[in-house]
Amino acid sequence: MKRLIIIGAGKFGRELAAYAEESLPGLKIAGFLDSRPHILDGYRGYPPIIGTVEDHAIGDNEVFVCGIGYAESRLAYAEIIEHRGGKFISVIHPRAYVGKNTILGDGCVLAPGAVVSTDCVLGRHVLVNANVYIGHDCHVGDGCVFSPLSSSGGMSRFGRRVFMGISSSIIPERELGDDVYVAAGAVVINSVASGVVMGVPARPKKPQKVAQA
Repeated sequence: MKRLIIIGAGKFGRELAAYAEESLPGLKIAGFLDSRPHILDGYRGYPPIIGTVEDHAIGDNEVFVCGIGYAESRLAYAEIIEHRGGKFISVIHPRAYVGKNTILGDGCVLAPGAVVSTDCVLGRHVLVNANVYIGHDCHVGDGCVFSPLSSSGGMSRFGRRVFMGISSSIIPERELGDDVYVAAGAVVINSVASGVVMGVPARPKKPQKVAQA
C-alpha cells in the first residue's frame, strides 16, 4: 500500500487530511511534514508529524500532496520534495466536479463543492478550495490558490502562485500575472500584471503611509 505524506500540518493541512481520507481509501496517510512539532497539540485523530520537508528521506512507496494554503510558499515547499524525486498525487474530493477535457497537473487539490469546468488546464499543485467555480477554458499556473467561494469567468488565465481570496472573482477573458494577490471580496474587471488588488471593482492596493516620528 502506498503511503501518503502531507506537506504542512497547519489549518489547511488538517482539512486536507480529512479530504484525503474520503477521496483516497486505498492509501494510508502516514503523516505530516512540518517544522513545527507541536502544531497538532490539542487536536485529535490526525496522523503524526514524521519530520520536516528539508530533512525527510523519501521512501520508494511514498507519495505526497501539499497542505499549505498560501500561494507564496505552497509551490516552494512542494518543489523541495520534487527536486529530490518525490512523486505527487492529486486529491479530488468525491463532491468536486471536473469537466470534459480538463487537465490537472500533479499535486492538485479539489475540495468539496469545487467545480472546474470543461477544457481547462490546471498546473501543478493548484488548490481549488471549497465551493470554488473555475469557468470553461481557463488556464491556471503552478501553485495557484483559490480560496472558498472564489470564482473565475471562462477563458481567464492565471500565472504562477496567484492567490484568489475568499469570495473574490474575475470576469471572463482576463489575465492575472505571476504572484498577483486578489483580496477577499474583490472583483477583477481588468487584467492585472502584478501586485495586490482589492475592492469592487478591484484596484491596486495603495502603499500605506508611514507615520513620521
